[in-house]
This record gives sequence, structure tokens and C-alpha cells, in this order.
Amino acid sequence: MICRVWRGWATLENAEAYERVVREDVIPGIEARRIPAFITST
Repeated sequence: MICRVWRGWATLENAEAYERVVREDVIPGIEARRIPAFITST
């Protein structure tokens, strides 16, 4: 099994926007690639 942990940093002022981009754009973009056995835990 391979496990990857996404780590990111943002200023307090940008934290909500950063999380929104990751949840709404980045993760769905990876999921859309239909990589076998790709699982998210959000």
C-alpha cells in the first residue's frame, strides 16, 4: 500500500480559500483521472 498525505501551508487570511481550492478543484481533478485504487478520506 502507498499512502500520500497532502500537506499545505497558507496564511490565516488565505486558509479558507486554500482549503476550498483543494476540496473543489484539486481532489476532484485527481478523482476524475480514475486512477485504479485511488481513495480519498475527506
